[in-house]
Amino acid sequence: KSTIFGFFRYTLLTQALSITVPGRIGEISMIYFYKKEKIHLGKGTALFLLDKSINLGFLCILGLVGLMPFVGIQDFLKIVGLLAIGGTIVLFFLFSKRGRDFLKVRLLKKHSANFQGFGNTLRSFLQKQKMALALDLLLTVIRWMLAAFILQRLFTSFGTEVPMATILVTNAIVFLVSLVPLTVQGIGLRETAAVVLYGFQGVPAAATASAYLSYLIIMTIYTVGLATILAKGDFRGKVEKD
Repeated sequence: KSTIFGFFRYTLLTQALSITVPGRIGEISMIYFYKKEKIHLGKGTALFLLDKSINLGFLCILGLVGLMPFVGIQDFLKIVGLLAIGGTIVLFFLFSKRGRDFLKVRLLKKHSANFQGFGNTLRSFLQKQKMALALDLLLTVIRWMLAAFILQRLFTSFGTEVPMATILVTNAIVFLVSLVPLTVQGIGLRETAAVVLYGFQGVPAAATASAYLSYLIIMTIYTVGLATILAKGDFRGKVEKD
């Protein structure tokens, strides 16, 4: 029983935190905001992982398509094999009783009671909420296509024409590279990867760096600025109420 505006605000706050926290730890704060909506920790964690899995799965498929021209068939098959093994291990721990019991006993221990409802939520969505998952996937595709469109406009403004499909696929690889927790939100690492990948496709390094840095500045101003305005409005409303 929540509003779209409420979750929009939580998403902005989460992204703003992600900009200031190393790696992508800030994104996990969404689970805290779920609790503010009276969504139990176990259910909130399951929802968070489902959403991130859909996003990551979509990007992995695009990333594999994008990697094919750059690697040999043997290396490509090795990458696919490693992803398949990793995916199988994750599915084992999330969906099998033995895997979840192992996590409860070895990892969560005395905190496992806080995550009640995790397994039931996962099964419920996969069995009964397929339309909700399909909508999540559709919105994920739209979000990444919008990002590719903005970057295409930025490339054009710097005198370089890059097909939107190329940007979409390359963006997926850049995002996967930025998952390595070396910098805050992958900043620096992401731009370097973009320069290298677009360079293989004949795009000038200056144009790529300018487009991605401009995109970073735009999204930072948008995210942090709007999140600050919404947070101030929420704080002001609480003060007036008190």
